[in-house]
Formats: sequence, structure tokens, C-alpha cells
Amino acid sequence: MQQSRGNLDFYGERADEFLTFNREKILAEVKRKIGKKVKDAIKNYIRSRYEFIPDDEKPYAVACYVGLCEYEKISDLMLSDLKKLKLLIGDNIIQLVDFIEKVKSNEINELLISDSHSSNGSIDNLFKNTANKELLEIILFILTRGNIYYQVDYRENSVKKYLCSKEDMQPVSNCYLKKILNLDIKSGFYEIGCRKIFPAWGEYRKLGFSATIQWPDRFHYQDSRNDVLVLPYIFDEDIEINDRFDHSEEFIQWIFENRKDEKVTIEEIRELNSKLITHLKSILDA
Repeated sequence: MQQSRGNLDFYGERADEFLTFNREKILAEVKRKIGKKVKDAIKNYIRSRYEFIPDDEKPYAVACYVGLCEYEKISDLMLSDLKKLKLLIGDNIIQLVDFIEKVKSNEINELLISDSHSSNGSIDNLFKNTANKELLEIILFILTRGNIYYQVDYRENSVKKYLCSKEDMQPVSNCYLKKILNLDIKSGFYEIGCRKIFPAWGEYRKLGFSATIQWPDRFHYQDSRNDVLVLPYIFDEDIEINDRFDHSEEFIQWIFENRKDEKVTIEEIRELNSKLITHLKSILDA
């Protein structure tokens, strides 16, 4: 296959618009533009040269492509090749399409991923692919598109567990949520009001909002549904624990005015917010 080359013009017309004064580093304000150029170049190359990519490399090319564009814009051919992606889970190699089916049939209900660089021995259901975190994002996106839900929990030895289910369950375990609520965030996002955007679940999806918030602190959770809420909790250690829960009418009104589901009433929001606060208190007290 003849190689195809492309050029990226990083520098533009003047180097002083791109480099620092001593020309040793890239200016911070253009780093994001450079990243976009690189991503666009990779995306365009895969799309335009796809037919020339060897068949055994296509699943990995598509996996890269999925991370660079909207899922709905990926061709059926590419998605078909993506399903052939080989996953190394525990001591077994399984294609992505077979893994998805085993999860849907409850034959597999959990996946483990390690934050450490060690092999972690032969732990069952441990995801061992190179770039496993990036591939995990794709797997979770596809699972949630297929009406599968998952819950995240931490285990010992830097291992994170993803429990899969057809039930719309809490996105993280109670133990993990307690750790989140106990975070000291004064050095983080204090300037935006000590709030956290969190994945919605179950009946609390009615608390979901669709507004755009500047510089939010958002708990990362890959879900194609993208239902999120603002936790009714103020992350400020200078406030007494019982005063951190937000029952205020101002907060209720904000949720109502920015609600994702316009059929939800303000009374439903008020009741569910109160119920969620009771739930969070029980987790902190446990």
C-alpha cells in the first residue's frame, strides 16, 4: 500500500504567534488549536484512507476514530469493523461484539480496570488491553446505547470495578459516593459555587438539566444518555455538614427553569430533591 502523507501547518505566518519568547515552548493559548488540528488530521486520514487500511488494523483505526467524532456520524461499515475489536479480559481474548452480547445476557456482569502499571496477576474480568482506559470509554458508550447501566466502585490495589446491569442503578457505589461527598474542593472549583455535576439515575433523572454552565466540576461518567444533575450539596468544609444540603427555593427554581424534561413539575423537583438529600445524608452517616 502506498503511504499517504499530510502536512500540518502549526506555525502559521509568524513564529512569535506560536512560540514563547525563548522559542523553547508552545504558547499555552495555541495548544488547544494544535490539538484540534492533529485530531482533525487523524480523523480525516482514517476516513479518506479507510479502504486501504489492512483488515486486521481496521478495528483499532475505528476505535481511534470513535474518540474523535460523533458516534452517529460513523458509517455502518466502520461500526461493523469495530465489533471485531479484540479485548483481552482476564486470560481470555474476546471480540467486542461477543463481549457486548455476554453483558446483555448477564453472562458477564462486571469489568475491572487497574490504575497501576502492574499486571495484577490473573484477576478475573480484568481488562488488560493497551490503552484500556480509552477503549473502556468506547465500551461503556456502546453498552449504555444498548440500555445497559453500570456502577463504578473502587477495590483494593487501585482496581476500579464496573458493575453492569439492565437496572437503572446509582452510577457509583455508596462507598465511592461517600468519598466524593467528603472531598476537600476548596482548592478546586470554589469560585463556581462548590457544586458538582453528577450523572442522574433512576427517578432522579427528573432532576436532570440541560443548561450550559461555565467551568463546571463534572464527575466523569461515560453514558450515551448524558443525563446529569447538580448534586444538592455544597462542597465547602467551612460550612457545617448539615448546612451543606441545598433545600433552597432558589435551587429548586433553577432546576425547574433548566430541566431537561419539560413535563416534570416544580413539585416533583422539590420532592425528589428532598429525597435525594435524605439519601446522601444516609450515605454520609453510614
